[in-house]
Order: sequence, then C-alpha cells, then structure tokens
Amino acid sequence: MEQDVPPSDGRKTVFVVGLGMVGIAFIEKLLNLDTMGRYRIVTCGEEVHFAYNRVALTDYFQHRNVEKLYLNEPEWYAQQDPSRFVCHTGEAVVSIDVKAHTVTTDKDRMIHYDYCVLATGSEATLPDYVDRNVKGVFVYRNISDLNNMLEYSNRDSVRGTPATVIGGGLLGLEAAKALYDLETAGDVTIIHRQTFPLSRQLDAAGGEIVLRRIEAIGVRVIGNVSPRALVTRMEDGSQVLEGLELSDGSTAPCSIAVFSIGIKPREELAKAAGIRCEGEVGRGTGIIVDDFLKTSAEDVFAIGECASWKGKTYGLIAPGIEMADILSFNLAQTQTEVGGFSERRMNDPDLSTKLKLVGVDVASFGDYFADQRRQKTEVSKASIEGGKLTPATSEPLSHNQRDPNKPKVWETTAAKKPRDASSPKKRHGHASANEGPVETLTYRDPFGGVYKKYIFSADGKYILGGMMVGDTSDYVKLLALVKKKAEMKKAGHELSNNLCPHFAMSRAELFNVIKIKKLKTLTEIMEAIGVKKDSVGCEVCKPVIGSILASLWNEHVMNPAHHAPRSNSNQDTNDRFMANIQRNGTFSVIPRIAAGEITPDKLIVLGQVAHKYGLYTKITGGQRIDLFGAQKADLPSIWKELVDAGFESGHAYGTSLYMLCVCLTF
Repeated sequence: MEQDVPPSDGRKTVFVVGLGMVGIAFIEKLLNLDTMGRYRIVTCGEEVHFAYNRVALTDYFQHRNVEKLYLNEPEWYAQQDPSRFVCHTGEAVVSIDVKAHTVTTDKDRMIHYDYCVLATGSEATLPDYVDRNVKGVFVYRNISDLNNMLEYSNRDSVRGTPATVIGGGLLGLEAAKALYDLETAGDVTIIHRQTFPLSRQLDAAGGEIVLRRIEAIGVRVIGNVSPRALVTRMEDGSQVLEGLELSDGSTAPCSIAVFSIGIKPREELAKAAGIRCEGEVGRGTGIIVDDFLKTSAEDVFAIGECASWKGKTYGLIAPGIEMADILSFNLAQTQTEVGGFSERRMNDPDLSTKLKLVGVDVASFGDYFADQRRQKTEVSKASIEGGKLTPATSEPLSHNQRDPNKPKVWETTAAKKPRDASSPKKRHGHASANEGPVETLTYRDPFGGVYKKYIFSADGKYILGGMMVGDTSDYVKLLALVKKKAEMKKAGHELSNNLCPHFAMSRAELFNVIKIKKLKTLTEIMEAIGVKKDSVGCEVCKPVIGSILASLWNEHVMNPAHHAPRSNSNQDTNDRFMANIQRNGTFSVIPRIAAGEITPDKLIVLGQVAHKYGLYTKITGGQRIDLFGAQKADLPSIWKELVDAGFESGHAYGTSLYMLCVCLTF
C-alpha cells in the first residue's frame, strides 16, 4: 500500500474528501487565508474531472465539453505549489480511520491527516420500486449521468419516443428543459405530486405562471400524481423501461425516465467510520455537525450537502459556500501573525435563489413563505385596480377558475400570526426577522407572464422576503435590504427608518408634521422638531426639507428667509447664487428656456452676455443653454442683463424633480 509522506516542514495536512463545488470553494478559501503557510491541502475526487459547475449542467447538452464547466482551468491545478496543495482525480476514498487519522483510497493509497473535511455532497433519492439496472432509468446529478442519458437517447429504438421527468423542482425543470432541447425525445412530460411546479420556491399564483410557460414550450405537466411502479419489458436478458404506473391508476408511456425527486446526503463513509449521523437517531439523514461544523469525531468536519446542522440539510449551493467560508476562516484566521480572531459560527443560511428555468426567470429571497405561516382562517385582501379599491379573492384561483384575460393588478394582503399549530410550517431554514403580523404586496401580469409578491412587516418599514416570476430585475436590491436588516438585528443594532441623525422620523412623518405645524423655514423646523435645535442639517435632510417646503408653500426662491447667506439657511452655495459652482471656483448660469423655444432677440442677448463675460456655452440635455466660467462677482450683473431680456432662473441648482424624457408612439 502506498503511503503519503507527511510534510517535513511542520505543515499540518488538511484532507478534503470530495472535489465538488463546496470542496473546491473550501480549498480556494483556505489557500487564500493561510498566509502563514501552516497547512498542506490534499484532496481526492472520485470523478475523473476537475471541479465543475453542477448548477450549469444543462449547458453541457449544448456544447458537450466538460472543460467549459470547470470552475478553475486545468492549468490552475498544475500551477499550485505541491507543498501547499495536491489533487487526485478519479480516486475515491473508501475508508476513514478516525483514531489513526488516516484515509484510504480505492487505489491503495493511505494518507495521514491532521484535519479531515468531508465534502462528499449528496446523491439522488430514488423510490423503493426503482431498479437502477433498468435501461432507460436515469438521475440528473453529474456528467456521467448526462453522458449516459445522451448515449441512450440517441439509440434508434429510443429516438422519438416519450420521455418523462419525475419531480417538478429546480433540478426537475432543468432536466425537462435539457430533454426538450435534445430533440431526440418525442414528447416530454413532467410528473409532479403537487399542483404546480417549484412548490418549494413559489406559491400557487407564481407556480401557475411557471406552469403556463412550461406548457407553452410544449412540455406537458401532470400534477397531483406520483409514479408507483415501473412498467418494463425483457430485451436481450435486460429489463427495458416502457412506462410508469401512476398513483391514479393510469399509465404514462415513456422510454426515458429521469428521477429528480430530492437528494440524500452521502454519509456512508462517515457512518462506517463511526461518525454520528442523523439516520442513527431517526431524524432523516446527514452527518451531524455543530455550530463550528465539527462532527462527533475529533478533527473531522463536514460541509455542504452531506452536513446536517440542527437537523437540517441544504440542497442549495449557497449554504455550502457559507460553510466553506466559515471553516476556512476558523482554521486559518483564529491564529495569525497579528493576533487571533474569534471563531465564526454557523447561522441560518440564506436560501435565496435566482435562476432561469425553462426560459422563465424565477427568484425567491428572504422569508418568502412568511405570509403562509401567519395566515388566519379569514384573510382580508383588496386589489388596487384602476386606482380604486375593489374586493379580491383571499385564496388562489384554481386552474379552471383563472381568467387569462384579467389585467395586471397589484394586490395587498394582511396576514396575521396563526394562533394554532395547524398553519403552514416553515419550509426552509431562514428565520423571519419579524414573527408578528405581515403585509403582502402582490403584482400579477398574466399577459406578460410576470408575478411578484413582496412580504413586509406589519408596519411596512421592512421587507422580509418575496418571490418573482418573469421579472427578477429588482432581486439584487431587495435581497440586500433583507440581508441588511437581518445582519443589523443579529449584531444587536437598533433598526430605524429615521430620515437622518437630525430627525427622529421618516420623510413621510416629517412632511405631515411640517404641514400641520405650518413650518416654513429650516430654522423653524429644526427648533420645532429637530433632534438638535441649533443644527444646520446635512446633505440628506436639507434637500428633503427644500422639496417639502416647495411642495407645501411654494414661496419665492429669493425670499430672504430662504435666500439669506446664514449658517442655518436651507440654501447652499448653488441655490443662493442661482448658479452651479464648478471645481475651479467659477460658476455656470442656466437661464430657463421653456420647452426649448427661444426668440432670436433672446439668443442675441445670450451671445452678447457670453462674449462680454468670457463664458463658454453649451446646449444641455434639458434644451437649455448653459453659460460656463462666470466669476462670483459678475453673477449679479449677468443675471441683471438676462432678467432685463426676459430670462429667469432655470431652477437647475437645488433640483428636487429631475427631467424625464418620454417617447410616445401613436
């Protein structure tokens, strides 16, 4: 038996079991964080390929080149220092000796470790009635599965016959789209035990949009049923798939069946080594880890889909990457040249997703099922349509009840916290930041195939989560808002929607107070409702106050209460001089040219003023003529000549409303 030689320079060996997306993420992070050179990383991957992007498996059907899926180029592995990183592909670990701190591979190699990281991932779950040896039965997990599917679908006896995907989740829809794009199958059908696809990411209304899009491209969906047996025939001594017997007694004929009904952690190595797994205590599967991702065995950790944290396993890549980040930090950064840092702990991971499935964009973020868990028996709902409030149904319409000609509409829903345990249970690990009542805002556009639902706290101050179908353009911004609130609360900070440090209220509240108290200057406002009576405001509140005062009272801009050069005036330099100060200390003057229309006489005056004071001229995007380079001392004379010619200020210095250009086609 070949034995790996431990490093002689005192480095500790970190052995990583598995070279998947989470395994390589941990390796990369540890290589970057190990600035003191304390570790040598050794890994074994059972596949002959380097780490590749499993999220993009469907793309493989288009180019058939696994290297296009590689997360790192092959040269990256060759360039690594062998004293820091050694990679073995096509070699599987067959046993772990947790007492001797060694692993053994299927190539009779024994490797000693100081720390062992299990990143074995997961495998597809198959029903008890399925025999993997039946020709035509596949799963959708790795390159080998895809190659087998490609080879079998191109056989003359299979080409043009029906294909079926069992499971309407994320992987199921990807598999269906892949079979459809192959164009070797006859009809492609999805069998899903729920009424609509993506039931773990979307509610009924969002699932209905996805269902319509799937059917529009020619993929059939059968809901509320599940297969209960394979229908096979004998051919050359082997069983060959002919169809599926369904739970409603019908039969779905097919030559290819792709099962995508879930995953189960690969924990065989851990169990054989005596490491505690969830299956041993009757709570599902997975290698049990604590908040620091440690298993029951000394110096052995588990990350990714194989790890069970607080009784939960995660089939998404994001929680696995977070685990890799935590573990690499704890190994490398708790002891550094500049001191030590506290170990990071595992927290509820972010389960937000954003994908393009069967040609439709789908996203869910935050606590996207918060409203379902907090519904009472009676839910009040109103729809905003045509600017009027009209009653709306409190339950999603069935497929037969839906009106495809219904116009797009925003709906608001108030959902209360349930008082009993019969309400919908939490379907993912992301805890909501607010366990009280919630408000939902829903947008439906059946014609455009767009559905959005946003969930807010009862006071409307914070967004808790949401889901999007057809249009995910706001996903990044909304996800950032959800994460910011969660992180601030976790850090112990008080959350506030105050306008700025000078006002303990929101903009809307500030507007109402100014209106009721009839406050008309910055000084009056600060003295009446400011946090500090003598404050002069900031770059946030001063423009807001200017906008509010203009909206409420519309007083002349030259009114001394606003215009006087005092420290507590609401006007800054640009406002007071009715010109924009430039970087070199000069000013630009922008006379108003209404609708871009100007008389020849006024044009002549502009030219004479510009020539007299040595100004550079430019036509702006707002159809005005901008005069650049004016000296502060010349501004009164320039404006006198312009006003005498009939000009006035273009209101371009303390702008509160911005120009909007719209092209209309009739």
